[in-house]
Amino acid sequence: MNISQLVRDFQTGGFFDLREVRTGEQAVPLHYAPVDRVYVVLEGAMEIVCNGGVCWAESGSYVFIPAGRFHAHTVTADGCRYLLASRPW
Repeated sequence: MNISQLVRDFQTGGFFDLREVRTGEQAVPLHYAPVDRVYVVLEGAMEIVCNGGVCWAESGSYVFIPAGRFHAHTVTADGCRYLLASRPW
C-alpha cells in the first residue's frame, strides 16, 4: 500500500485532509470511523461494507461513510487507486 498525503487538515482550517491511496489486493477489516470519510475511486474497484450494507465502488464513483459507523473494504486482485477525504479528529 502506498499513501500520499495531498492536503493536511491545517491547510483547510481543520475542515478535512485528503490522501491518495494505491494498493493491490487487500482487505481492511471492520473498524470504527470516529469522523466522516469519503472514498473516491480513481482506478480499479473496491467493495465497501458499512452498517451491514454492501456497495461496489468502481472508477468514477464515491462512497460516504458517516462518523460513528463501522466499515470495512476489500480491494480486488487488480488493485485500486482512490482518494480518501476525512474530517480531522
